[in-house]
Amino acid sequence: MNRPPASSTADRVRDYLSIARVPSALPVLDGLRALAILMVLARHGVRVVSRRGGPVLPLGAWDGAAAFFNGWAGVDLFFVLSGFLITYHLSRRWRPGAARASLKQYLLKRILRIFPAYYAFLLFVVLVGVPGFSVDPENLGWRVGYHLLYLQDYLDSNIVVAFWSLGLEEKFYLLAPLLVVPFLGGAHRRLRGGVLLALVALPAVFRFVGYLGEPGAATYGVYFETLRSPFHMSFEGFVIGSACAFFFLEREEWGEQMRRRRGLQLQILGMALLLLLLLPAPLVENVSLVEATLVGTLLALGFGATMLGLLLTSTRLKSWLESRRWLFFSRISYSLYLVHLTLTEVTYQSLDRLLGLSGLSAAAQLGIYLPVFCGVSTAAALALHYLVEKPFLRLKERL
Repeated sequence: MNRPPASSTADRVRDYLSIARVPSALPVLDGLRALAILMVLARHGVRVVSRRGGPVLPLGAWDGAAAFFNGWAGVDLFFVLSGFLITYHLSRRWRPGAARASLKQYLLKRILRIFPAYYAFLLFVVLVGVPGFSVDPENLGWRVGYHLLYLQDYLDSNIVVAFWSLGLEEKFYLLAPLLVVPFLGGAHRRLRGGVLLALVALPAVFRFVGYLGEPGAATYGVYFETLRSPFHMSFEGFVIGSACAFFFLEREEWGEQMRRRRGLQLQILGMALLLLLLLPAPLVENVSLVEATLVGTLLALGFGATMLGLLLTSTRLKSWLESRRWLFFSRISYSLYLVHLTLTEVTYQSLDRLLGLSGLSAAAQLGIYLPVFCGVSTAAALALHYLVEKPFLRLKERL
């Protein structure tokens, strides 16, 4: 038997372990995806060290950790990115006259991208378990069943709470061809604009009505279950991302000078809106009617405007986000999102035993705990990425 030379085997291993940018990728989106997952990690990290109450990073009357608490908005950024990317790729790859074949390939690619890592980790949590993370055994078969069908956004994401957003993602993937394909090309732009505008407004209307009809919606738990988690309450981020993709695809019609000016304006407006929302104080702690109704839409608009602005023109922020330092977290972001929440408690308890973490100030706890938590989560994510996610990604890329 002829064995391949050691150098070729080493080359294949290096190639498999490499974190490379997809050739057709828009580099700035890798930076935004990395930012989104780091926001989510910051959110769950700061919640662990804030259990004693009071400010974490007190700066006068302001808690400097407000942006960490609001890191849950990283999920909204993921939604905007998904809406953009699905629309962008459908527009480039949908072949006229071959809708059935195109739809089959589209769905197969979505399955290869999302299902394997999610199913593997879901079953690992249930059958093997993660140290320090417990799963309630009551009606577990039923709960695993509807998680396998991505219904946890409606039927309670009670195995790993972070899985709720996957229910929204999958529903958008199924609906996207119906939303996007009829409007590909230049025809029906007015109709397309009207449809997209109506779809952006609908979740806010649903939340307004839902808040008035739910007496407990002012508490975060009830708000999350009834007004945040269900797909029909939170899909505007996907629609805004899709609208951004249509604008981006038609950018050549604007002319270079107008494109740059619009891009800079959108960046400034989007970032200003996000800073006004995320920096002053934690959102949706005691949920008001205005917060319940408008925060999700405003976040999606802020992220969408910033993303589209970055795509349209070059700025220092764009160059920073396009650098390879963000590529690592972008490529493992899905696996990192899946695993991180199961590791919050075991990481804290281990540090507490080693360093007496709970006896320190909240600021000191955050400074020690958050980097270690991110490191532990990254290590677990790399295992899931290389063992499960990447083989199917490579298969997807060969289609």
